[in-house]
Amino acid sequence: MKRDKLEIIGSILLICKIGAKKTEIVYKANLNFKNGEAYLQWLIDRELITKEEKLFKTTPKGAKLLSDLQSASAFLDFSSRARSVKSKKLKAEEMAL
Repeated sequence: MKRDKLEIIGSILLICKIGAKKTEIVYKANLNFKNGEAYLQWLIDRELITKEEKLFKTTPKGAKLLSDLQSASAFLDFSSRARSVKSKKLKAEEMAL
């Protein structure tokens, strides 16, 4: 399944929390160097990560975004599971009728 941009951004922010080199980021986020460079520059331009010598690090602003992305992801996953359970329950009730 294809990942969306928010998933990739979240992955990069998480990887950069303790500082990481470009090669590590590209490898762990499963990106090629061309896409990795584009995402890193986009994140730098928005002050979500910084580059200190060869290390990329998540800024406080980036850490806040990462936290928000993780919260939203957890909420949406919970919501989809709740809908799935409710849907299965309704189907079971329909079959009983």
